Amino acid sequence: MKRILATGATGFLGVHTTRLLKELGFESAALVRATSNLSLIENAVTDVMRTEPAIRLADVLEGYAAEAVVHMATDYGRQGTPASDVTRTNLLFSLELLEWAIARQARLFVNIDTCFTPDYPYLRPYTLSKKQFVTWGQTLCRDSDTKFVNLVVQHPFGPHDGAGKFVPWVMQQCLTSQETIPLTSGEQCKDFIYVSDVSDAIRCILANVDDLPDGFSQFEVGRGNAISVRSFVETIHRLTASKATLDFGALPQRPGEIMHSEANIDSLVELGWLPRVSIEDGLTQTIANFQASSLDRSPQ
Repeated sequence: MKRILATGATGFLGVHTTRLLKELGFESAALVRATSNLSLIENAVTDVMRTEPAIRLADVLEGYAAEAVVHMATDYGRQGTPASDVTRTNLLFSLELLEWAIARQARLFVNIDTCFTPDYPYLRPYTLSKKQFVTWGQTLCRDSDTKFVNLVVQHPFGPHDGAGKFVPWVMQQCLTSQETIPLTSGEQCKDFIYVSDVSDAIRCILANVDDLPDGFSQFEVGRGNAISVRSFVETIHRLTASKATLDFGALPQRPGEIMHSEANIDSLVELGWLPRVSIEDGLTQTIANFQASSLDRSPQ
């Protein structure tokens, strides 16, 4: 199985995944928005298909045959995005893509899901729409030739993550601030995983398609070992040799914060996958890339 249709290929996880698949000899076609910047994947994909809301997906993909779909595109609903727009991407577009895959008898549909639960108040439209699509996946693939695999991903970090997200923000603060960095208590525990290990989990699913059950199956992706946010931030602080003071407890926790989130990776391990990059090694690589990228953006 070599022909892959990848959505979200220009995003954080997508960049790493398409590059890995290229190295392994897969032929990946990227389904992207009309305005997407392809600079990070231009050598990693064999085809690019641009879509817009007004264009039927079947028309964009006419004549293309994929053996598998890796669906990484998502809308987090940050910065006041209307719930209708979030749902349009995470549910309606996803459902249209799944229907296309089933109609073309793709062997596999890999969906990247969130570890957040619908009762978590933060980014609720995002979480709810993601979980609703999983329910549709269970329903539609039950009697089809397409296997639906749902990967519930914990908290990935690594190079090329969005500038406004937590890990890049902490790195920026540690590298530039000479004063105090206000933070929550950091008592919440999260299962942080280096992004290349998440990409490798996708690779593992593709490689083991024959051993997967028909219909729906689900795997959790993380290191299987949650650590406190405080410990994670302190590691960044040490590795950046930061002069700033970490002020834990200066900010309140979000209402309804998830205090412990950890993957059960037993099922993935049985397929032959293991997380290979330690937290410290992953952060070292991420910091080096972050610093290099900052220099590239500096005025010359």
